[in-house]
Amino acid sequence: EGERLLQVKFSECGDCLHCLIQDNGIGRERSREAKLATGQGKKHTSKGIQVSTERLGAMNNGGPCKGSLQIIDLKDETGKASGTRVEIIFPIQNN
Repeated sequence: EGERLLQVKFSECGDCLHCLIQDNGIGRERSREAKLATGQGKKHTSKGIQVSTERLGAMNNGGPCKGSLQIIDLKDETGKASGTRVEIIFPIQNN
C-alpha cells in the first residue's frame, strides 16, 4: 500500500565499492509472519545471504577493504517497520 520506494546507490571509497539498497516495505519480520501464515515459510529455506557472505569473504584479497553484507531493519519513530536497508561492501580487485 502507498508509495513504493526502492533506492540503489553505489559509491567508491579507496579500495572498496559500497552498495546501498533501501526500500520502504513492510520489513523482514512482517514478511516472515505473512509467509508463515500462508504456509510458504515452511517449504523454503533461503541460502542467498549465506552464499553471498561466503563469496564476499572469498573476495577479500588481504588489502585494507574487507567485503561485507549487512541487513538493517528500519523502523519509524513509533517503532513500526518502515523498510529494509542492505549495505554491501565489495573489495575492488586490482590485478
